[in-house]
Amino acid sequence: MTVATADLYAAMAEAFPELEAAIKDAKNPHFKSKYADLGSVIDAIKPALVKHGLFFWQVSHDTPD
Repeated sequence: MTVATADLYAAMAEAFPELEAAIKDAKNPHFKSKYADLGSVIDAIKPALVKHGLFFWQVSHDTPD
């Protein structure tokens, strides 16, 4: 394991206990259920990630029509 990988794993281990559950504030009328939308998930995880020098990104890909 490289030093960078070990540092990443250590930061993730420190952040994990601080992660909050995302609030299910969106509604799915088809299934009559609630779910946590992307904004709620980001709100839940961002403080712990930032505190421990971690980040996330979303990658988009073109798909054939």
